[in-house]
Amino acid sequence: MPQQTGFSTRLTPRFLKHALGMKPLGNASVCATAMSKKRDGHYLDTKPLAADVKRSLAHQPVSVYRTGAWKRLRLWRRRNPVVASLSQFLAVSLLKENCFHRFGW
Repeated sequence: MPQQTGFSTRLTPRFLKHALGMKPLGNASVCATAMSKKRDGHYLDTKPLAADVKRSLAHQPVSVYRTGAWKRLRLWRRRNPVVASLSQFLAVSLLKENCFHRFGW
């Protein structure tokens, strides 16, 4: 729920996620950063905002927050499902073959 501060509503990433249906955290973080009232907390120009919106819509990490390795891997798998499934199949096959060879199953 939005946090009430007097007559205005604070637009937190959690509120944007639930109220506006913005499921990826990137979209909500970009919107919250764009609407921040603090001078150092929002975009100073429209070019970085446009770049972050494009990156978020393309399922790429945005510059608003630091993305961890697992999140980057999930985004990469979402952008490249065929390559990701083939590499996963190859990794499992090599692991299975190594176990069969090592333990003699």
